[in-house]
Amino acid sequence: MKKIFVFFAVLAAMALMISCGGNSSSGGSSVSNFGKLGGECYPNETCDEGFLCDTENNICVEDPENPVQDSDTSSEQTNDNVDTAYEQNDDKTDTLPENDNDSADDGDTIDPDTTDSGETEGEIRVQDCTGLPENAEWNTVSSITQRWDGEKWVPSPVASFNFEGSENECRFKCVSGYTWDGSQCVQPSDPCNPNPCTNMPNSKGTCIIDSTSYVCGCNPGYEWNGTSCVVMTREIDCTPKPENAVWNTVSSIIQTYNGSEWTPSNESEYNTSASTQYCRYKCELYYVWNGSSCFPECSSTSSTPCTDSSTGYTWSAKASSEKTWNDAKSYCNNLTEGGYSDWHLPTIDELKTLLINADRVTNRCKVSNTNGCLSRKDCWMCSTCTQTGTQNSSDIYCSSYGTSYSDGRYSKLGDSIRLWSSSTLSYDTGYAWSVNFSYGLVGYNDKTNNGYVRCVR
Repeated sequence: MKKIFVFFAVLAAMALMISCGGNSSSGGSSVSNFGKLGGECYPNETCDEGFLCDTENNICVEDPENPVQDSDTSSEQTNDNVDTAYEQNDDKTDTLPENDNDSADDGDTIDPDTTDSGETEGEIRVQDCTGLPENAEWNTVSSITQRWDGEKWVPSPVASFNFEGSENECRFKCVSGYTWDGSQCVQPSDPCNPNPCTNMPNSKGTCIIDSTSYVCGCNPGYEWNGTSCVVMTREIDCTPKPENAVWNTVSSIIQTYNGSEWTPSNESEYNTSASTQYCRYKCELYYVWNGSSCFPECSSTSSTPCTDSSTGYTWSAKASSEKTWNDAKSYCNNLTEGGYSDWHLPTIDELKTLLINADRVTNRCKVSNTNGCLSRKDCWMCSTCTQTGTQNSSDIYCSSYGTSYSDGRYSKLGDSIRLWSSSTLSYDTGYAWSVNFSYGLVGYNDKTNNGYVRCVR
């Protein structure tokens, strides 16, 4: 009987426990609000963060020194942070590399010049130069100021070889005794050992190191062309040619040095034979050489001064007025024309050369200053004989053709006037010989009479 009582007591206790458990799970506030504002304190007389336990009433109240937001929001944020932390931890665990050394083995590098780290266009920074090889030195700076251009930092900090120094770019040059071979600074071997200049033709035998090569010293008149001593040459312009001249045929020549001077001379000279080795010129068409200049070829339409190529005489312009013989001589002696001042009144021989279309006068008239035949009775006329070439001979050579012309047909210069000569008649010095170009004759006139003047040189 006693055992039956104990059995029923146990059953009653179990039923009471089940009843209490059901009340808790059905939303009893006394359990769900433990530690929260207005809820019961935890058995150890504490509350959630931000709350204090009122031990007299066994209730959680706000902590005035550590206020918190709405307890529901705080609880949700706390739970969210916990969930996120677990998720992030899971992600990290999933993405761990199988081999910690994989990224290093790939050999990939990040270019600091092209990495966009949020820089602003135009931003500047100081960057150390890189890439200085052995046996080299900076030229001139070891760091530069870079600017962000929107895509990369410029200029590049990677140095390059350059003889010219720079404050703005990374450059280097080889130290003394080293040269740049395109990829590194190397110490060149001695190109003068053994001496390649020994017994070289036209060489002094001396060898001079020039960068990575050598130069042989050459004898006077020779120069080094990179492989041997050759004759020194140069191209030089010819000295200026005169007016109214053309080159015959080059305006510059190649000279060689003989150890003391350059040859041939580059002085220009008049020569009608063409050459490509010498400085030569000739007169232009319708111009002739008078010994010092190219003057127009004398004709009825040429300007003056002009030169008669058949004789080499240069003739002045006609004087503007007639003059006595003495005044004519003084006029020519004091004339400056065409850059010349050595004019004179022409002799009868010089004046006769201007005659044209009058062959029997120019070729047979005996009057001549050159031959000393200036006598009127012996050289121009003969009253007692019929000497050829005189006025009274069977054929008249000194006198006119009988008709006067004003068209200048008897003169190379188109004159139809009488011109004085400087030749005086023998035995009759008050007279001087002249040429009348309107008739085409040789005559004489009293020196006090007037006549026209052309000077000659």
